[in-house]
Amino acid sequence: MSITREELIAEVAEGYDTYRANKDVLSQMGGIDITVVTGPTGAGKNTLMNATGLPIVIGETIREPRLNNGVLEQNGVEYEFRSDDLGGVIADYRAGNYVQIGMGPSRNSFYASRIANYPPSGTALKDLMTNQVDSMRQLPFGTVEAVHITALSYGLWIDRLNRRGQMSEVDYASRVAEAITSITDALDDERYTFILNDNLDRAAVALRSFALTRERVARYHKRARECAATLLKALIR
Repeated sequence: MSITREELIAEVAEGYDTYRANKDVLSQMGGIDITVVTGPTGAGKNTLMNATGLPIVIGETIREPRLNNGVLEQNGVEYEFRSDDLGGVIADYRAGNYVQIGMGPSRNSFYASRIANYPPSGTALKDLMTNQVDSMRQLPFGTVEAVHITALSYGLWIDRLNRRGQMSEVDYASRVAEAITSITDALDDERYTFILNDNLDRAAVALRSFALTRERVARYHKRARECAATLLKALIR
């Protein structure tokens, strides 16, 4: 099937709000407990998730690999990159083969996950944007909980963002806008658990513990939430 990137994005954008996985995909979700991990680019989500030792759901995308801390993303590690198979992507979308879909901060790309990349049962982590959390909550997983990862301060967040590689002014502005939206969405939703990524080992233990037990440690959550609110103020000033 021949389709351009622009045609694919236009079709997905039109049907984005009504997309639903097919019955076969939906029937395989019941035994899976998902912890959705959110946070702005530069919060350290992927490094933190990898440090937990828990299963991570790898998504797929039609964008090209990017530099991350000077290292180019790898197929099958950060994502399954399908920019050379747009026909297969749109066929999977039309057939409802994806568990969930996303379109990036400016709806200029396409992200998705398929049931084969989830464990058959038990706990798993999935990195998503905050605007995809509600749709995940509506799926028939065993449980769905949302975590927001935050940096300790604005300065540390900017440092992490810059280490991902050189960005244009447009890309930088997009990342700041994404961060504002992500933090605002999480702060406005009392169901989120906040985790402060100021120390990798400590944060990994906190994320792993919450994913396995669903029990929020109040004092850590409160401090992380306060840091997120402070970061948001710095971003919008």
